[in-house]
Amino acid sequence: IDRWDVDVGEEGDPIELAETRGSTFGRNAKFYFSSSPTIKGASRIADLFETSDQRYYYVPCPHCGHMQVLEWENLYYSADYRVVHYQCAGPDCDVLIEEHHKGQMLAHGEWRSHAQGDGETIGFHLNALYSPLGWMDWPSLAKQFEKAKKAQSRGDLEPMQVFYNTRLAKVWDSAQEQTKAEVLMKRARLEPYGLGAMVHRVLMLTASVDVQANRLELMVMGWGVGMERWVVDFQIIWGDPADERTWAVLDDKLKVRYPHPCGVGLGILATAVDSGGHHTDEVYQFCRVRRWRNIFAIKGASKPGKPVIAQRPSMVDVTWKGQTERNGAELWFVGTDTAKDWIYNRYPFEDGPGALHFANDLPDEFFDQCVAERKVARYVRGHKRIEWVKGKAERNEALDLMVYNLAMAHYLGLNRYKEHDWERIRQALAQAGLFDEKPVQAERLAAPVAAPAPAAQQPVETVPPTATQAAQPQPVARPPQRRSSSSGYLKRR
Repeated sequence: IDRWDVDVGEEGDPIELAETRGSTFGRNAKFYFSSSPTIKGASRIADLFETSDQRYYYVPCPHCGHMQVLEWENLYYSADYRVVHYQCAGPDCDVLIEEHHKGQMLAHGEWRSHAQGDGETIGFHLNALYSPLGWMDWPSLAKQFEKAKKAQSRGDLEPMQVFYNTRLAKVWDSAQEQTKAEVLMKRARLEPYGLGAMVHRVLMLTASVDVQANRLELMVMGWGVGMERWVVDFQIIWGDPADERTWAVLDDKLKVRYPHPCGVGLGILATAVDSGGHHTDEVYQFCRVRRWRNIFAIKGASKPGKPVIAQRPSMVDVTWKGQTERNGAELWFVGTDTAKDWIYNRYPFEDGPGALHFANDLPDEFFDQCVAERKVARYVRGHKRIEWVKGKAERNEALDLMVYNLAMAHYLGLNRYKEHDWERIRQALAQAGLFDEKPVQAERLAAPVAAPAPAAQQPVETVPPTATQAAQPQPVARPPQRRSSSSGYLKRR
């Protein structure tokens, strides 16, 4: 069932559909679900097994009689796989069990429950170590495991995922191969700056906005030489996105100028607003009248090989004649798979080009969201598909915001900047700092993350911006000329 579609004919979850059909038979109805597990947090058979009494097959040791579950960690083998033994788990037994005893062991085994369950569901777990003689033998399993380990050392995780899923009957968690949230959080607590501030190496700012049902989440990211990044600000604007006042608060925050250590205020050069939710029209309206400020509606395209940002936007407004309106809202498609590959590959970098720095006062849950997704291989109708997935209960807003900021950096062309380009921006900031009054940072009155107010008392946030306002000088680092294109086909029409 882990290979089933999540939605069947737009009617919903196939498991719930099957159980609904069976309600006709009342108490006589029985449902049987079978599958190899797949991905941690997204495996449906694993979820069902958790609700069951979780039965495992116990077999006796042929020497001491100790009843035990066969586990992969107790299998030992030589380098040439000619000798493969299983070590008995008995506390007083140090015998290595040979595979020819397996038939006897299976014949005298029994199922034992590990949980009470819901009182209705019986679950059974069995791995390939139990395969009867003549089926999958222990040397073949050892060879497959070693082959998967070699592939894993080269960065190919798929063979190990297949081994975990189909041989050990365990969910695969590729997060064990990636940077942990605790590592990122520990690194952040050592940073010398907090939210609303920045270090001297920040040269440009971008922003991204994630639209949720009851709030807008805003992240401001600083960029330096070699695409080194700093999370400069992270705020939540509580309010219904269908309410214009919520967007008015966001508009004010996007006008904020953040104080740079050299004495000038840096403005946001480009902003991406996610339009993929339930408030697409509101996003288009907000971005339509702010194109001149480089505020764009974006939508993720989860396909391997897509560029971080499309070559040109899609025009989503049409005239009353049904023709594309050239000055209407623009929708930029973002290659989320490519962007996530870039971000995850650079999580281990602590400093230098590509490194990511976090403000030292970000909430703990922020770092869990940064690593909420895992890259896994799925097989759909016999074809392999590499996908980024997350658990059902996990949140990934922080990761999405970083993806959108990366898209804006590519829009500005920062990924093509050479050393002399960055040096030009650095010199401009240094010269401006000699003549401009040093901006005074306003006190940060609003916590970056707060518990939602009750539905009847959820006001739209009207806290003053956290940095100096538009009265400060214009940003020294001006964005490159805006990319545009025209269609000969539309002209002929």
